[in-house]
Amino acid sequence: MSLESDLYVLLAPLVEGRVSPDVLPDKPTFPCITYQQIGGRSAWYSEKAMPSHKHARIQLNVWAKTRAQASEIARAAEGLLCDSDLVAEPFGALTALYEELLKLYGTRQDFGVWYPDP
Repeated sequence: MSLESDLYVLLAPLVEGRVSPDVLPDKPTFPCITYQQIGGRSAWYSEKAMPSHKHARIQLNVWAKTRAQASEIARAAEGLLCDSDLVAEPFGALTALYEELLKLYGTRQDFGVWYPDP
């Protein structure tokens, strides 16, 4: 499996499968989650060999129609990710968001994730 498929399997039950990489679909249904890799630690052994695992900094965004729902899903996502078989840690607490044009509440939180290199 890949990191992307692992994230989908882990997070999909929280939002009835509405998990997307990078951006929302053209006609989203809320609540939903997006995730994006926004960097990570680069590892290279002195033996000039790639390590068996890679690191990714993953940003999770939750979008919902209420602040309470967005925060509840974000807390559940944090727990699932950190308790999963992936080696994950939050890089700080979630940030509350509000999208004025769409009247949506959101959260953003970054995680460091180590995953097997396929």
